[in-house]
Amino acid sequence: MTYRIRFCTLVLVLLASFSASLTVAQSERYFSAEVPVKGQSRQEREQAAELGLLDVLVRMSGDENVRLDDNVLSDSRQAIRYVQQFQYDELTDEAALSEDYSALLRFKYSDNAVREFLTRHGYPFWSVKRPVTLVWLVEDSVEYGKQFVPHDPAHPLIQGVEKQASYRGVPLSFPLQDFQDQMALGAERLWALDEQAILDASARYDADVVLVGKFTETSSGQIWSNWQFFHLDQSRVYDVRAEEALQLGASAIDPLADFLAARYAVDTGANQDSAYIVHVRNIHGFADYRGLFDLLSRLDAIESVQVDLAHQDRLQLRVSSDATVEQLVSLLRLGNHLFAEAAGGGEVPGWQQAPLGSLANPLRYRWER
Repeated sequence: MTYRIRFCTLVLVLLASFSASLTVAQSERYFSAEVPVKGQSRQEREQAAELGLLDVLVRMSGDENVRLDDNVLSDSRQAIRYVQQFQYDELTDEAALSEDYSALLRFKYSDNAVREFLTRHGYPFWSVKRPVTLVWLVEDSVEYGKQFVPHDPAHPLIQGVEKQASYRGVPLSFPLQDFQDQMALGAERLWALDEQAILDASARYDADVVLVGKFTETSSGQIWSNWQFFHLDQSRVYDVRAEEALQLGASAIDPLADFLAARYAVDTGANQDSAYIVHVRNIHGFADYRGLFDLLSRLDAIESVQVDLAHQDRLQLRVSSDATVEQLVSLLRLGNHLFAEAAGGGEVPGWQQAPLGSLANPLRYRWER
């Protein structure tokens, strides 16, 4: 038994290295910012670093109110201290060029420093392991009727949605809109918000969240749109009106970003690293160990994992995390390989059961590759 525990611990160390490149890639995206500048003086660089840091703080807290916090604004004046690297690049934005900006300054901020900053100011921290949102778009036009909107980066609506999703840290994917999608869903059923057809058609993409947007342009030139997103057992519907398709992006993405952040962003100052007991079965061989610990090592909310027991195809893990048990359950579900199983408790009334995640009532999962 001792050999097995040591073997599992060794696997965890190896996998932390194995997944490092994935974690670095995610950090580069979420902890980076781009700010147009008019010159390359130290003062302007420091001011740009402050603007970039505020973007990152919004993305990593999930809360846009962080930009309005006087204490945050005061502390962010020293943003240059949190910069790991920066570089000047060519500016191609015509609007910025017309305002005499001459270059694009790219910043990469320290992930640990950003997390500490948010904790110090009482904001949650949203892990870089986030739900992927599949986006279906459909338009009803006078000329063509109802039709899918293809994923064209030049389309104003696509631009607006992708820009705001990048700012808020909501990873997106788009359907192929091929023959299979046309047969399974079609523009008419998508416009009607046929929930079952939408979810069935989305199943092939294995997305965590489904966002549907339908829009039309009125005779006065105003754009009316209706949005609905699905995540697990929850759904939200909201309307957005704008003068231009590009403007729809922020209004369409923000309610989804707020919802996801409320569910997954962890209050690092309140929970102080609770230890949860997690049982995982169906672990057979090195490939399963590697997959499991690779998944766990990519969750920022998990501080450490200790193997308490290994027997046959089962592991008992002690997971240290500053997430609540409900948040940990939501995060583990994102891996698409861990499937929750009924907790022990049987006929014992809920009020008599031990806390979920405790030794007497562990979180139970089945691993599937």
